[in-house]
This record gives sequence, structure tokens and C-alpha cells, in this order.
Amino acid sequence: MANETPTPVPEKRVASFEEVRAAITALSATDIHRLLKFADYQVFKAHGKSGSVEGFDLLNEAFERLLAESRTWNRNKVEFMALLFGAMRSIADSWRRKQASPTEGAVLFSSMLKQNDDGEVYDPTQDLRSPVPPQIAFKKL
Repeated sequence: MANETPTPVPEKRVASFEEVRAAITALSATDIHRLLKFADYQVFKAHGKSGSVEGFDLLNEAFERLLAESRTWNRNKVEFMALLFGAMRSIADSWRRKQASPTEGAVLFSSMLKQNDDGEVYDPTQDLRSPVPPQIAFKKL
């Protein structure tokens, strides 16, 4: 038994909120265009031409889930664009399945509002939504 060095175990590293936010803001106009085209196609597969959901909604849902950390990003395993493509494919698939079985879908903003002890209504996701740059969150390219 010679001096055997242990094989290094790759570190499982989940990106933080700030890292995800930075990756979103670093997306170029071309990246956003590619993501929106892919999202449009996924929504078309899920809802056809008659659906009220658009690709823009799907992309924003992917951003929201990443920022809320209900989806995580291991930077050592996957590029950010690939993560977004996979997340949108998965979300659209869950929306397709919802048509047959209503177990998962997009969350309405009004259903997320909470009421504090003083009776004031507040939005618990306000801090999550602010980091998304306006050119991504509120404008179609």
C-alpha cells in the first residue's frame, strides 16, 4: 500500500441569490432573444395557439423560481443558459400535465399576498422581484 492520495470529491456548490441575480443581469439581448424563442415554443407545445400564457411568462417563471431558490443552480455542473432552457422545459411540462391533473402551475400574484398582525397586506416576494433588471422583467425584445 503506497501513499495513495484520495480522489478529490467535486464540491457541490449551489449558487447564491446574488450569483443568480448577477447571471440574469449579465444575459445579453441575444441570450434573451434565444430564451424567449425557446419559451414561445414550449408554451405553444403546452397550450397551442389558444393559451393565455406567453413565452415571456414562462421565462419570468424560470427567473422567479431561481431567485426564490425553489430551483437551484450548481455552477460546477451546468452553464446558466442550459439551466434556463432546462428549467423552462420542466416548467412547461408541468403546465402541460396540469391540464390533465391540476397539481402544479403558475402562481397568481394575488394569491401570494399576505396579511400581517396589523391587518396590512404585503407582498413577501417584493425583495425577490426587485433585482431582475427592468429590461428583462418588463419588456419584450
